Amino acid sequence: MSLSDRIAEELSVRISARESLPEPFSIANVARMFDVSASPVRTAFDQLVEEGLLIRDDTGRIAPNPARRLKRRPKREKALEPSLEIRIREFIIRRSLAGDDSFLREEATAERFGVSRTVLRHWLGKLAGQGFVEHVQRRGWRSRLFLPKDLEHYSEVREMLELMALRSVRDRLDATMLEEILAGNQPLSEGKPQIDNRLHGYWIELSENHYIQDFFERHGVFHAAIFDLATTEMSAVEEMAEQHCVILESLLKRNWKQAESVLSKHIRAQIPRVEKMLAQIRSEGK
Repeated sequence: MSLSDRIAEELSVRISARESLPEPFSIANVARMFDVSASPVRTAFDQLVEEGLLIRDDTGRIAPNPARRLKRRPKREKALEPSLEIRIREFIIRRSLAGDDSFLREEATAERFGVSRTVLRHWLGKLAGQGFVEHVQRRGWRSRLFLPKDLEHYSEVREMLELMALRSVRDRLDATMLEEILAGNQPLSEGKPQIDNRLHGYWIELSENHYIQDFFERHGVFHAAIFDLATTEMSAVEEMAEQHCVILESLLKRNWKQAESVLSKHIRAQIPRVEKMLAQIRSEGK
């Protein structure tokens, strides 16, 4: 079963069972839900439109069909353990950060994770679609080489494009959505900080700027995974959540200048954390 088939299968079950779906329902948001690029999601959407589970209006927007007509699909395969993907992805990221772009030894890597080479190839194929690894015909898989300058370059472009997206939609921001994301960044009842990162994707998607969206679809998943790996200390989580709150509260008050200023600071604040992790990983490899 291909990746697009798996996505179509999962969405068909969710739609027919009236389970929750990303809001707003879009290619970008579904891609984030499955942690994949936009391409297999587009293919899955086309399949489900043909089957009647999704409908496309005159403007091209796609939404679940209220009638939810479910055609017979192949028997659903048992889902592979999600934690396996996380472990393989972290292994690949650490190789990238360590500057190791040598080809993986499939047999040894499969043994490391206690899986068959077929299962390993499944997850490596998914990670290749997200930009974590590269598959070279007749040679195998190798990690994406991450250079220290890449972090600065990505952050510069991300900051510019995300601010551009926010400026283009600030008069169309939905207060209810902002308040919902704000609540997701408030500490839990026991005082433990939590993060709701949806604010970034919200205005990127709302911008309807395909060039901005394409940049984040191509490069966002890989770098977001690196940032997440670097943000494990409770103090860092708390700081990021607080910055989210200030950004969202400023937007609700229509204080655009403050929102943009804190957003820039928030994006830049992640750089030293990654640099610290990068130095630690590379020192361990010496």
